[in-house]
Amino acid sequence: MKKLLFIVLIILIIGGYMIKTTHDFNLSEKEGKEGFAKEYFKWIFQIGKSTKNVVTYAVHQDWNLVNETNKTIIEID
Repeated sequence: MKKLLFIVLIILIIGGYMIKTTHDFNLSEKEGKEGFAKEYFKWIFQIGKSTKNVVTYAVHQDWNLVNETNKTIIEID
């Protein structure tokens, strides 16, 4: 669990850095901080929305069909 939290934290830091450099926000000014926060939270929201879409798609799959094709038949003499 600690590794997962560490990975998520690293992704969030890298994402923040990429947003700051892409939009060239000056974080020493109020407008730069507000613009960065707006873009950062928009990005976080989009990650959540995309994750929800992937999970919803996976939940609606017919997983029984997949399991039926992967069964191993063992014959006992």
